[in-house]
Amino acid sequence: MLKRTVGVLAAFGLALMMLFGAQSASAATKTVTISGKAFVFNYMDTPIPGATIKVREFPKLSAVTDDQGDYELTVPNDANVTPYIEPGGPMDLPRYNKDGSDKGTLTNTHWNTIDLQTFHTRGQNIENANFQTPRDAEYIGLKALLAIPSEPGIGRPDQCVIVTTSSARNVRGVDYLTYWNNTPRCAGAT
Repeated sequence: MLKRTVGVLAAFGLALMMLFGAQSASAATKTVTISGKAFVFNYMDTPIPGATIKVREFPKLSAVTDDQGDYELTVPNDANVTPYIEPGGPMDLPRYNKDGSDKGTLTNTHWNTIDLQTFHTRGQNIENANFQTPRDAEYIGLKALLAIPSEPGIGRPDQCVIVTTSSARNVRGVDYLTYWNNTPRCAGAT
């Protein structure tokens, strides 16, 4: 009986140490980063430089994309965060071949606000949170196709609208070029 009691107490003590150790490790990380690329919907070769990325739950947090459309945003750990891109343009955007060479320009481009999914940060950085941002024609077309009421002009929809891209598993945890090389998406996704 004594061995059994000692064993239960030892297991309980170990469980407490693991619990408090995990809590103190996550408490030590006060922030994490979310990073990715902003590019024009249907134009993986066209990054969006100078776009502002923000977070719905923390309006004072923001980042601006660099000349390749890449951003990195520091956000609180152990929090819900919904990154979004502010609308911008019109401007001429550079296009690139996969090898990085110049491909020309996508002219007079205005992009629209989209939100990414809501993430709950758990002590690890989130990479490849990419914004595939539609131009006016696609934005207005998708709203019309779905018959979504919205603000006049090209305003945001009045209701929540979810449009998603289904990708193969081999685009998880990869750099942008690998993501690009492994697109198109999953055939037959529902």
